[in-house]
Amino acid sequence: MEIPDARLGSAAPGTHLLQFYSDDLSQLARNVSKYFIDGFDAGCTAMLVATKEHQRAILDDLKDREYSPEALQREGLLHVFDAEQTLQHIIVGGWPDPERFESIAVKAVRDAASRIPGACVCAFGEMVGLLWERKQYPAAIRLEQMWNNFQTRERISLYCAYPVDLLGCDFEAGIVDPLLCAHTQVVPNDRASRMHTAIDQAMREVLDCAERRLMTQSRGRKAWATLPPAESAILWLHKYAPERADDVIARARRYYEAVS
Repeated sequence: MEIPDARLGSAAPGTHLLQFYSDDLSQLARNVSKYFIDGFDAGCTAMLVATKEHQRAILDDLKDREYSPEALQREGLLHVFDAEQTLQHIIVGGWPDPERFESIAVKAVRDAASRIPGACVCAFGEMVGLLWERKQYPAAIRLEQMWNNFQTRERISLYCAYPVDLLGCDFEAGIVDPLLCAHTQVVPNDRASRMHTAIDQAMREVLDCAERRLMTQSRGRKAWATLPPAESAILWLHKYAPERADDVIARARRYYEAVS
């Protein structure tokens, strides 16, 4: 499943998308390439800051859609950077350095924007995801805040990806709160309808009527990004029914994986 058009918002300036992904790299690649193509169609340039593996997957998907990465780069429409190397230049003492962020990341965005004066830049980045994967959560949030501050000054749309398995036994709902506050929208996870069906079935088996009614009445924090149904349900379980969350999510994972 690709990102629905409504979720992309035509890659509008000020949009800050968040995607959680687990092991389906092809899904992430399809979504990112669609995000870029929607941007190209709207007259934007694109910036890809990803690991080597993810660069290959995303650029290959662009090729499959008959967009030549080489031609896009020659024309100044696509700018590609290695996420690991760029992150190393920005981090000082384990934290993103504001001056280095300005001289490296901000300069890269402005260089990309210069190709079409006044156009929006659609940027996909994984530096925050790398920090998160290493459990450097405060540093990741700080880098997100730097990007958000930069968004107030420039015409840029952001799309971040985090290697987080929402149905994993090691998922820690509490630490994603500031992450959700730093974004405007959460992109539906891989096979979103299947995940939603699995979560819904598991909740019906474990939760009583009053608990399910409470969930339909509850909403995420106003400061959170807009959440798809499955992600919203998982976070609600951890917050309002923590004693039942593990049982529900374990069942949901079984139902989710049982569907080929």
